[in-house]
Amino acid sequence: MKMVSFNAYRTIGIPGVHYIKPDNMFKELETIQQADIVLFPETWQALALVYGLKKKFFQALNHCSWALAK
Repeated sequence: MKMVSFNAYRTIGIPGVHYIKPDNMFKELETIQQADIVLFPETWQALALVYGLKKKFFQALNHCSWALAK
């Protein structure tokens, strides 16, 4: 399973995870498109990942509750 993470600290110790700096998301589109799942994207990246790239992602709970509270 190919995994891409936007948070290096949360994925320490998980083998096979490719880290992408959030600011470089659009430079790494090919890598993201090849991934099976995206881990810990920033809130501003969620819509582009779901609707633009049709990717499933795993979000941190604290980010989800913050986004839903708005």
